[in-house]
Amino acid sequence: MLSDALGSATAGVISRLITHPLDTAKARLQSTELPKAGTTTNGLNVSYRGPLDVLRQTYHVEGIRGLYRGFDAILIGQL
Repeated sequence: MLSDALGSATAGVISRLITHPLDTAKARLQSTELPKAGTTTNGLNVSYRGPLDVLRQTYHVEGIRGLYRGFDAILIGQL
């Protein structure tokens, strides 16, 4: 029974390691303001152009730690 619980917790942590950067990208995209009606999106009004751009910019500016921001709280909740 203990081995089943340990296996389940390990699987949960591994899955979060893979998906957490994607959740970070989703949250950053959702919190980005859209340009007002009638304005153009010439790259100055919008911070990100999509999920891959979020991941790229976050990694470039903040490093790997930026992609896993908040992971410790998720990890505690997972266990």
